[in-house]
Amino acid sequence: MKKKQEAATPVDRTVYLEQNMETVMHDSMIPYAEHVILERAIPRVEDGLKPVQRRVLYTMYEQGLTPDKPFRKSANIVGECMARYHPHGDSSIYETMVRMAQDFNMRTPLVEGNGNFGSMDGDTAAAFRYTEARLAPPALAMMSYLDRDAVPFSLNFDDTRREPDVLPALFPNLLVNGTGGIAVGLATSIPTHRAEEVIDGAVAILSHPRLPLEELMALIPGPDFPTGGVIVNGEALPEIYRTGAGRLCVRARAHTEKDADGKPRIVITEFPYQTNKAELLARILEHAQSKKEIIAQITDIRDESDRTGVRAVIELKRGCDAARMLEYLYKYTDLQKTVAVNMVAIADGKPRQMGLVELLRSYVDFRCELESRRAAHDLAQAQAREEILVGLVKAAHDIDRVIAIIRGSRTPAVAREALCRELDLTDRQADAILEMKLRRVTGLEVETLEKELKEVRAVIDRESEILSSKAKLHAAVRASLSSLKKEMRSPRRTEIREGEAEVTITRDAFKTVEDTVVYFDEYSCLHRVTPKAFDNLQKTAPLPEERYLRTRTDATLLLFGGRGMCYQLAADAVPDNKPKGTIPEKLISGFDDGSLLLVYPFPDAKNKDKLVFATADGQIKVSEATEYAVRRNKFDALSLREGDRLLYAGVKKYGWHIAFETEGGKERVYRSLVEPTGRKTKGVRAFKGTFVKATQTDR
Repeated sequence: MKKKQEAATPVDRTVYLEQNMETVMHDSMIPYAEHVILERAIPRVEDGLKPVQRRVLYTMYEQGLTPDKPFRKSANIVGECMARYHPHGDSSIYETMVRMAQDFNMRTPLVEGNGNFGSMDGDTAAAFRYTEARLAPPALAMMSYLDRDAVPFSLNFDDTRREPDVLPALFPNLLVNGTGGIAVGLATSIPTHRAEEVIDGAVAILSHPRLPLEELMALIPGPDFPTGGVIVNGEALPEIYRTGAGRLCVRARAHTEKDADGKPRIVITEFPYQTNKAELLARILEHAQSKKEIIAQITDIRDESDRTGVRAVIELKRGCDAARMLEYLYKYTDLQKTVAVNMVAIADGKPRQMGLVELLRSYVDFRCELESRRAAHDLAQAQAREEILVGLVKAAHDIDRVIAIIRGSRTPAVAREALCRELDLTDRQADAILEMKLRRVTGLEVETLEKELKEVRAVIDRESEILSSKAKLHAAVRASLSSLKKEMRSPRRTEIREGEAEVTITRDAFKTVEDTVVYFDEYSCLHRVTPKAFDNLQKTAPLPEERYLRTRTDATLLLFGGRGMCYQLAADAVPDNKPKGTIPEKLISGFDDGSLLLVYPFPDAKNKDKLVFATADGQIKVSEATEYAVRRNKFDALSLREGDRLLYAGVKKYGWHIAFETEGGKERVYRSLVEPTGRKTKGVRAFKGTFVKATQTDR
């Protein structure tokens, strides 16, 4: 019997490559960051589009979805775009297309939607199987020269199709529609602008490349948001446009009025850019409900927006100062918000932060190159057509000879050679003659050929001048921009103001001052109730006068604790109508006394009260109440010996004495006069010993 062969030990052929972490991170992170910056989040300065936006528009262009054609299902557009150019999931493609159709996000929408494409209330668009879309008229200006070799093309992800590296944008889309994006280590946020103003700026830069920013801003005074609003810090715009970064303060457009019953109300007709209207109104109501002093002023909030425009109404209580309320809402809600500006775009293959002049100059250079490439393409086409027309006209004028040559030739190739030799024609002219129908030799057709030849030669002359003369090139660009300006007219929506004072109004302006009672229970939990509720409480479980204070909601309180500290607290800071009360630690920063002994009003200069204190070591101290008019949240009420604690604090009553009680229940009354001393004193020794309770007595 043969011995079993031992199983062969497998050979480990794994190759290990040792690299330090710095090299691995560099080789992995840098390409990823570069891809995100150049191919996803940051737009090109030329057309102002990110790759996914460009691919969506180009897909719709290839499908022939021009404004004069019927709408097509969004699912079809998304599917074609994903299959041909952007294999990164349908949700990102559809969201991109939806945003380009929303007139509250885009100053000049590039997509025309049919169906539910969302709203400024935060409603999302319907699923792409329900909606339809096509290109909007301004998008045609982004595609005009695609068939005229005006922009470079590259292969798509699977090398089966060609897609444009950049669209031939005939207007400065980057400034008109703005953009926003976050890449690795970079972000961009470019506000929208009015198309007419930006085109005027581009024409000015074209004519005067060194145009100062001040003169350019006379044409482009500032951003123009699709939702309108008011920019209140217009003085910041020169610096923002110079550096390409800064912050704008955008405020809703609102006014105050009175209804038929004479009650004031605030009417909001425009909201800050990219503000969720429904969410903002809900937050205003929630904010009002969380502040008693404000809910007393706001009685109702209604959204009356419809297809005719935006309108939100905030109803106020009769007698409320509507202007002050509006100022308050500006400060504490998103009716006024800060919009960051960071004008970063891909220029010359890398991201750059650019000011307004530099950004427009980059676009104008691209626009001139675009026009030059278009002219070169049209010139080549016209010259090729001229060649054909010259041959056709020559053949029409000597048709008998042409027919004789053709009839005498055995093959088309022989006829082509004979025509070229006998009539001095090129191969292309000879081929055109051989393919020409006999009807083209009629007198009317010959005149048509000669007319077309004249027109083609005019095109050749025009395009040749554009290519040979910088002035002619600029004139052609200027004429194209001026023509677009007429088609893209739209009134300015955002008002720009300068020097608006910062809103300084506070919540205190709306506080409702009313009578209240603040007290603490046997567990030192603080309560606040109405005087009527407290009177009912006193009937069932009376409280010592040291433990409660009848006051008003705008008053400031002093609270004295067992460790000899005094704390300052606003009366309305104590939550009202809480059955179990609120522990002092939640209301007073740094409270560590464990128990409360006295609640007292903050003393004014006219206060004549004297406060008396008694400690466990038998110390008694009397001080003027005005000694405690200290504007600090926490301070010493008296000086205590080490190990001593405060047993009693109260207002000194005329003719009353301090009674001390020992642990065994014995009572000792100190009847001697104690003179008032300063706040940080120990007082006098009444008795030697240790006591557990002290109070005032008239015995």
